[in-house]
Amino acid sequence: MIETKDLFYIIGISSTILIGLMNYFISIKNRRNSLREHLYKEQFIFFKEIMTAINNLNIEIQSLINDSSKRSENDFDKLLKDVVDIYTILEFLPPEDVRGNCHDLIFKANQYYMSFLTSKFELYSKSYNTYYEAYSRLVDSIQEYVGTKNLSRENMLLHRTDDRLQKLSSEIANRIFKK
Repeated sequence: MIETKDLFYIIGISSTILIGLMNYFISIKNRRNSLREHLYKEQFIFFKEIMTAINNLNIEIQSLINDSSKRSENDFDKLLKDVVDIYTILEFLPPEDVRGNCHDLIFKANQYYMSFLTSKFELYSKSYNTYYEAYSRLVDSIQEYVGTKNLSRENMLLHRTDDRLQKLSSEIANRIFKK
């Protein structure tokens, strides 16, 4: 038969081991959460940098469309190189679909510029359309990954709910004070 004090020792030692194991697993989980948070932050910085560079490229493309006399003197090569540099240096950060869409956009931008230098307006405008489609896919994939579309929907629902509550409270106040 086990004495009472031995039973308490066994319970104490077992609970100490159990609490120690729980603390160990919680610390591992917390470490993963902080790594996940840091990675997400770095991805967000990448998205911001690449989109800034792409927007600068878009401005140059628009200026080329609006003024075809800039065919020989423009900053397209430099701006595309900026996009490529950001992409190649930080290519390991974005998820696969964003990485693929970014690569496609760079390819389409280069195609557009080559057709701009060698073709008539109809041909390079078609090439611009394919570039813009690649740009739209990239923006959509970033928004999907970051979750801005879902957050925007939630915010819109919150505002609609606030508007409904305000209307309801004003109706109630009108009914109370009319009597």
